[in-house]
Amino acid sequence: PPKAVSYQEGSGILLNMNASLNRMVKALDPEFFYHKIRPFLSSFVDIEFQGVEDKPVRSYAGGSAAQSSLIQAFDVLMGITHPHGSGKYLLAMRDHMPPAHKAFLEWMEGRENLSKLIKDYPDTKATNLQLVDALLTFRITHLKIVATFIAGPAKRSGQSSEGTGGTDALGFLIEVRNDMKKHKD
Repeated sequence: PPKAVSYQEGSGILLNMNASLNRMVKALDPEFFYHKIRPFLSSFVDIEFQGVEDKPVRSYAGGSAAQSSLIQAFDVLMGITHPHGSGKYLLAMRDHMPPAHKAFLEWMEGRENLSKLIKDYPDTKATNLQLVDALLTFRITHLKIVATFIAGPAKRSGQSSEGTGGTDALGFLIEVRNDMKKHKD
């Protein structure tokens, strides 16, 4: 069975994830990423399969952190909700996860989250805030990376800063970050 993780270990995991994101800034040129790597991560819209009798037309979302079951699991675990457009997008991106990952998130949503448990055990509130702060730090770093690797090069080249998953990347991440801040208060 999986090992139980303490609050301190959980916040440590998030801080390690944040450190990994920060390494990207040091090791990759934003212009190279935007112009050479990012096109391979983009969405494909209204793709028609030629040579097939019924000519199905399909659309595929490009790579997005919203497709990460781990990142969505942190929100579910902590009881963080996204009541705006970002929440709808996060739910839609679950269709691009492995079915077991999507099922796991749905299973978690049917359980008590940490926010509910804290009410029963108020002495854990400070420790829970460490976990929320670690996730908020991760989200802010992600926002800075999108500004550096997508919005900046897009502006300099006069191209779109739309996220590879099809969203207004900065707007989406700002909304998600703001939902985190509201949750913290």
